Amino acid sequence: ILPAVSKQKKKHTKSVPHERERKKLTETNKKKQQQQEEEQSQVKTEKGNAIQKKSEEENTDLRDL
Repeated sequence: ILPAVSKQKKKHTKSVPHERERKKLTETNKKKQQQQEEEQSQVKTEKGNAIQKKSEEENTDLRDL
């Protein structure tokens, strides 16, 4: 039981800065989308890039574990 608890603590501390980065990214993406609502094509490309970044982050998270 004790080693499992230590692993949970490590994961928690690791995920906290990750969540901060995600919040920053989402805020910047929202601002960009608001600025470029008129140009729908650019907004679509940004959404695609965001999806790719998310998948890359998930892959790195699995590798870290």
